[in-house]
Amino acid sequence: MTSLHAHPGFHGKLPCAGDFVLRRLPTAFVEPWDTAMQHLQRQVRAQAPAAQAWNFVLAPGLCGACAWAGALVASRDRVGRRFPLTIAAALPLGACHPHWLGAAAALLESAAAMDDVDSFDRACQALAATAMAPTAQWPPPPRAGALWWSSRDHGHSGVWVATDGLPGPQQAAMLLGQGEAASEPVR
Repeated sequence: MTSLHAHPGFHGKLPCAGDFVLRRLPTAFVEPWDTAMQHLQRQVRAQAPAAQAWNFVLAPGLCGACAWAGALVASRDRVGRRFPLTIAAALPLGACHPHWLGAAAALLESAAAMDDVDSFDRACQALAATAMAPTAQWPPPPRAGALWWSSRDHGHSGVWVATDGLPGPQQAAMLLGQGEAASEPVR
């Protein structure tokens, strides 16, 4: 069984911070990810206040040479400026355990209750302990593109979406909580 390369990192807007937060994610991930998230943000006028988290697995080459797994949720900073908050970890050429992804999504959904960035950071670092369990493994990351999925929690129906690359305008409303998810893969 393989494991994460390092502790997970995060990027985006956190309700307890006055501006963008960034911890433990390399430039090779942040630059393309930030550009994609900016494009998504421009596509929606307002995010649903109770938007659910979305898990993802990115193929190598989309955000640097590594495959990535993580979760994102619509968020805002302390003064109300909106931008998605993402927790991500680089993967070896193996699989990411679903318990880690669920824990990352749950942490994102509870971010508004965090008092400071350091508390969120400690909780994010603690996710590494649940990253890989010896009992289960998911398939390897896609060879190209990305997989996105939401859970069936909080009254939302679960859905899987495949994209050819990072999310585009077609997925903006879905990922940032302003629309229904497609019932078929989106390419």
